[in-house]
Amino acid sequence: MKKIKKYCRNWIKILDPRFLSVFTLVGILFCVSAAGSAQQIGRQYVTLDLKGVTLSVLFEEMMKQTDYRFFFNDAQEKNVKEVSISVKHVRVDSVLNQVFKNSRYTYRIIGTQVAIVDKPVQLPGQSVRRTNVTLLVKDSVAGIPLVGVACILKELGIYAVTDINGVAVLQQVPLGKTELELQILGYENYKKGINVEVNYSLEIRMIETSLALDEVNVVATKNEAGQATSSKIGRQAIDHLQATSLADLMQLLPGQLLKQNSDMTSPEQFYLRTLNSDKNNAFGVSIMVDGIPMSNDVNLNSNEFNVVGGGYDLRKIGTDNIESVEVIRGVPSVEYGDLSAGAVIVKTSVGKSPYQARVKVNPSIIQASLGKGWRLGDKGGFLNGSFDYLKSSGDPRKKTNSFDRINASAAYMNTFGIWRMTTRFGYSGIIDNVQQDPDEVDNGTYTESKDYTLKFSHEGSFSFNSALSRTLRYNVGVTTGRSDYFTSKIVSSSTGRTPIFTAKEEGIHEAILLPASYATSGGTIGKPLSVFAKVSNDFFVKAGLLNQRFNMGVEYRYSKNSGKGDYNTDDALPLKPTSARPRGFDEIPALNQLSAYFEDNIMLNIDECPVTIQAGVRYTVLQPGKSESVWSLSPRVNLSFSPVKWLDVKAAFGKNAKTPGLTHLYPDLKYVDRMIVNYGTGNPDEQYMLYDTRIIHVNNSKLKNSTTTRYEVGFDVKLPKDRMISISAFRDKNDLGFGSLSQYMTYAFDYYDISNGGVVPNPEGGKPTVDYSKPFRRDTVMTTTGEMGNTSGSVNEGVELEINLGKINPIRTDLYLRGGYTRSELYSSAPLYTRPVGYSGDVDTSPFRIAYSSKLQKDIDKQFSTQLQAVCHIPKLKIVGSATFQVIWYNYSKSTNSKRIPMGYLDNKLVYHEITQAMLDDPDYKIQGYKLQDQIIDPQVSDAIKQPVLWLMNFRLTKNISDFAGFSFYVNNLPYYEPWQHSNQTKTLSERNKNTFAFGVELSIKL
Repeated sequence: MKKIKKYCRNWIKILDPRFLSVFTLVGILFCVSAAGSAQQIGRQYVTLDLKGVTLSVLFEEMMKQTDYRFFFNDAQEKNVKEVSISVKHVRVDSVLNQVFKNSRYTYRIIGTQVAIVDKPVQLPGQSVRRTNVTLLVKDSVAGIPLVGVACILKELGIYAVTDINGVAVLQQVPLGKTELELQILGYENYKKGINVEVNYSLEIRMIETSLALDEVNVVATKNEAGQATSSKIGRQAIDHLQATSLADLMQLLPGQLLKQNSDMTSPEQFYLRTLNSDKNNAFGVSIMVDGIPMSNDVNLNSNEFNVVGGGYDLRKIGTDNIESVEVIRGVPSVEYGDLSAGAVIVKTSVGKSPYQARVKVNPSIIQASLGKGWRLGDKGGFLNGSFDYLKSSGDPRKKTNSFDRINASAAYMNTFGIWRMTTRFGYSGIIDNVQQDPDEVDNGTYTESKDYTLKFSHEGSFSFNSALSRTLRYNVGVTTGRSDYFTSKIVSSSTGRTPIFTAKEEGIHEAILLPASYATSGGTIGKPLSVFAKVSNDFFVKAGLLNQRFNMGVEYRYSKNSGKGDYNTDDALPLKPTSARPRGFDEIPALNQLSAYFEDNIMLNIDECPVTIQAGVRYTVLQPGKSESVWSLSPRVNLSFSPVKWLDVKAAFGKNAKTPGLTHLYPDLKYVDRMIVNYGTGNPDEQYMLYDTRIIHVNNSKLKNSTTTRYEVGFDVKLPKDRMISISAFRDKNDLGFGSLSQYMTYAFDYYDISNGGVVPNPEGGKPTVDYSKPFRRDTVMTTTGEMGNTSGSVNEGVELEINLGKINPIRTDLYLRGGYTRSELYSSAPLYTRPVGYSGDVDTSPFRIAYSSKLQKDIDKQFSTQLQAVCHIPKLKIVGSATFQVIWYNYSKSTNSKRIPMGYLDNKLVYHEITQAMLDDPDYKIQGYKLQDQIIDPQVSDAIKQPVLWLMNFRLTKNISDFAGFSFYVNNLPYYEPWQHSNQTKTLSERNKNTFAFGVELSIKL
């Protein structure tokens, strides 16, 4: 091998056989610039007379006589032990055909480079001929090989990664047309349709991402036909937007409004395809970061900085280390589960990259970040590190609210033969702080919330290339942390001294009496832990025009919160006087979830009319083997076909199911407390109170998954010059959202009073005596059980629009139009129980409850909006600017309240009585003295509120000063348009577009 190096010098790198596994990836090193075809090569003929030589000697001699360079490894030379050949003035390919005639190896010629590779193996039962595809990947400018490029044939489930010489071999590829995709950090994604032939080889030049390119992409792009409706947001769009958290990116989606300026001092959730702030919608959005779910299932810290039972707080996820984001708005693949609304797929950066420092400044936020990606030698893989710090002061005119965030991560990626793996470690810490204004008198009150998260994730894939397992993938992740909420405040009561109920056992107890106002402190400590594991396998079958790729897998999720829970610094001075019974979170069982899925991706091309079908089913079970076990079966289908080349028609149907969280499945005990003695002499120090406590063991074991049924249809029209019109219509219905259940319990409480001798004063002062045989009265209290059910309902429907209007060449400006019409309906499906009309007594002791049918009241919102974005790009100046003009054409909101007709009543013995039509027709019919006719409530109809048209314009500019420095600038609400308008229901003016004006700058340096 030393002789080869003598002739080729830096051009050849011999691969270490330790890193070769089942299939050998070929080593190719680049020679001097050569022509791309054999006809342009100078010396191609050799004369040889060799006996019993090695491959090294053979290739050394051939290189002396030709312009070719040969690339092979030690394992190949070892297997081809002796070569004997005698030829005179023959072509190089003729010699190689003789040498490898009866060998397991063959060769590929790319220009003047010859790579020795494995021969394709025909799999058992294979009816379609297959071959290996050899790719040679280089930088488009420097011509150097690119290491670590992911080379993917997505529709076939085949992938490979380029080695140190920029070579990747895609094995067992069926002959015919397919699409090749290449991805690597810092370069533009490469996509090309190829027609695979026997011994297919291709040299590819990838273009480094830069504003000097003719084309840049600073908008969200739509997915390909046949897949779930989604939007993809790349690194250029993230940089141009100058996002500070994942929430900022959502404004790039069709139908979403431009985001109001956020000071990040309150939680930020993502609501998908709805106009309502529906917790079930946000809870049903799956956030996946590097294949690991970021779940809110075990969050129990209920306070102003946490949303229990809602969506994941997007403030925790910074954007400076994100490579791409995909938002699945339509029917997702069955590979994605535990969701009812959609999914957000986040991929962080990994691969070689220069030092990059960023500083962002706007009136509320200062942010700094540093990132770097190292290549650890020829075979050491890649190591990435990033650090991000953000501080927000809220309203800069005040110093009462603040928010701090620290994100740090490290990632390692490498390829060992058929195994490719990536391991990541991450830390996230956020601190919310609310304190007194410095100008106020200090009374010691403040609130602080600290949330720390540690994350480990590991993903890998094995390219087995066998008949039933082309690629085996796996993900393992562990996420743990601590959520610590603390507040110091003053508790006040407007009714005098405050009684404290602390009993945790049923019976009669003496109430603790505290002053009407007292200072106290306490908080909540949560320690969430989540474990995730997933294994998936895919393979394909091709027969003629039909191509099928099967994808299947299993998942396991474990979630637990072992925190202390609610606590008081001094239990004698509770934060919550009427519910001073803190529960430890570690008493709550863990969640165990198992899932399995199977999917078939069908591609069929009949008479130039391609048909794509993605069909699958997912099974999920939560808490298997327990009485509260919940399961769901979720079928999903995406279909598209192209009747003509310029038109894609698509349709989709699917069921998405979100399992309950800890707060839904394992609620706390409900304590029913009733004051039975309230004795006082006028002296506050002699006041004496007794209360009777009953305990309800809340049981939510009948809870089902929150399930959304989604329908979608649409079409894409492809116009000349890369213009396109894409329209999607959707309808989502969820009748199984988590909500309060209308279940009641009744308890009898005796009240004792001094007037009838039930309470006997102590003549010497002090506590009185209670004679429990002489109750003053007996109260029958009817109270809800506190149970939850699937009683929250919603319907979201609308149309989404995306149009690429093309480029205006004289001013180098691309125009994009996106928008949508959405109608959202929110209601409760639980029966409505109320006290009878005319009852004016104690709210807890009404004689019965009237039942009305469900869905009588609905909140309906409608909105139609568009965003026209003009993107001007000047490559020579390395500058791109964009102006986004948003118009809300239609804004409608209404609460309906139909006529309420009683359908039954529940007496204080919990017996339900149906109300018949004959009872309703009788004008004198009474229920326990209350006229039934009075219980028929006329509708309270109010006209819908409609707002006038409102517009907004934002401007952004990104400029590369040089290859190592750049800056970005933005102005939201550039014209400072904050009009005073009134709706159709009032003449009172209100300010609109409030809190939309802002500006900021970002500086970046690459070294």
